[in-house]
Amino acid sequence: MPDSILPNVLKLQGGSNFRDLGGYATADGRTVRRGAVFRSAHLGSLTDQDRKALAGVGVRTIVDLRGVAEAAETPHLIEGLACRVVGAHIEPGLGEKIRNAVADGTANPYLMMQFLSDHYRDYPRRCAPGLRTLFATLSDGEHRPLVFHCTAGKDRTGFASALLLTLLGVPWETVVDDYLRTNE
Repeated sequence: MPDSILPNVLKLQGGSNFRDLGGYATADGRTVRRGAVFRSAHLGSLTDQDRKALAGVGVRTIVDLRGVAEAAETPHLIEGLACRVVGAHIEPGLGEKIRNAVADGTANPYLMMQFLSDHYRDYPRRCAPGLRTLFATLSDGEHRPLVFHCTAGKDRTGFASALLLTLLGVPWETVVDDYLRTNE
């Protein structure tokens, strides 16, 4: 898929990984609508120019997938934007396990890989309440354009993006490609 076409990245000075989930072809030949749903990393370092860019794409709702403490630690810098913020808190959990293993000397590559595997395998159960809030908000057309995010816009946001694109009929190969674009 040519970079010039997808994904539609909005370059932000104080934010990263902000992109439109629209434009992807579905398996039945339709196209996911552009300008309705965006994904991003946290919005706690936005500049005045970034806020103008968000206003330019018409963002009306921000769904915050970060844990309660994360959200409080880095609040949104959205003053001047007519946005509703919806908390769909998914607590991170993994960092504490890693920090504890490093502190007690049990950290090793095998254990870290096990932590990560268990963490991602548990996403459907652990993230269900936050994802339910996200999808309920998405289903109400009054809240779009909408952006959802976690801290880095990678794990919780990537999982939610993969679910949404899959539900919309985007082929799995494209869903995986979108997920991996976060690394860029």
